Amino acid sequence: MKILIGSHGTGKTTLLKEVSTRFPDYYVTDGFSRPVIKIGKMLDLSNNEKQYAINELSAWAYQNYLTHKNVISTRSLVDCIIYSRILTPDVNIDEIRELFEKTKDQVEYFFYIPIEFDFIDDPDRLSHELQVKIDGIIQKFIAEYIPAEKVVTLTGTVEERLEQISKYL
Repeated sequence: MKILIGSHGTGKTTLLKEVSTRFPDYYVTDGFSRPVIKIGKMLDLSNNEKQYAINELSAWAYQNYLTHKNVISTRSLVDCIIYSRILTPDVNIDEIRELFEKTKDQVEYFFYIPIEFDFIDDPDRLSHELQVKIDGIIQKFIAEYIPAEKVVTLTGTVEERLEQISKYL
């Protein structure tokens, strides 16, 4: 399993769409956050309830796809930990942290995508201010919890990122 990590609006979904067309042997998943947010709005769920649903679905996917080498996901337990810390600090994520610690060595690579492009406002995304704050927390998390040899930073245009990621597929 390989995981794309980055704050919202950094191009993870765009890159993943290109990976899926150019590397058809890979199963790519964009996670659950956008559908959960949309459904949560329709059902008038609180942020805590939405984050809880995202965490549960992400943990399920992580556990079920972890042993498959040909899976690339833009959502992972890293996102659950980071976004819960910011958006819903009262949601208990101890189980997710423990699962991440137990399984992080089974992930082949964590592809980090930094903020490089102008922020595009989207009703399903958080603000640019939060994007920057979350990116800083992600960088600290990577430095503290993920072995350096498993972290690959992808930069540049979509084409350049595809070229960089292809070396690890």
